[in-house]
Amino acid sequence: EATTRLFIKPSKTPLCCAAHSGYNPFMVKLIKKLLQNYWVKLGLVLLALTFTYYFKSFQSYFEGDEWIFFRFYAPAVSSPWWFIRGFTDTFLSQGSLNVHMSPLANWIYVIQYHLFGLKFDLYLINSLLLHTLVGLSLSWLAENLTKSRKTAVISSLLFVTNATHFQAVTWVVASIYTELA
Repeated sequence: EATTRLFIKPSKTPLCCAAHSGYNPFMVKLIKKLLQNYWVKLGLVLLALTFTYYFKSFQSYFEGDEWIFFRFYAPAVSSPWWFIRGFTDTFLSQGSLNVHMSPLANWIYVIQYHLFGLKFDLYLINSLLLHTLVGLSLSWLAENLTKSRKTAVISSLLFVTNATHFQAVTWVVASIYTELA
């Protein structure tokens, strides 16, 4: 109900035109202003392209390494103090998460495992969002280096659709290491 009140105002006026559509005028203005921004438009295009390109990945499931890592996360996540335990376990040598000395990545895994459990789709969505964000960052960097928007757009389009990134994006255990690198 609160969400409905935010986006839609009650109206008995027929939905015959945009002025009487029933949408909150503030939200309409905000969305129009956002869609005028070049980076927002490019980000949405890259996001749509990334999700389209990796669409079949939603039919797969976890690979072998994920199960090993889930075994390490389980004690930390099952604790009532999971957030603190996940953080401390990443730094302790006898901690269950100290497989690779990458404390930030391991802590992110604990947070993801707590939030997503064994729902592969949520991990994949997170990875695709990160991949899109990296593609957008690449575009920004390319534009600042080359002073050419065309070169920047082409480089980001090639980045998000390059087949060599497939395993880095869809392999959940590797995605944090590769996407945040």
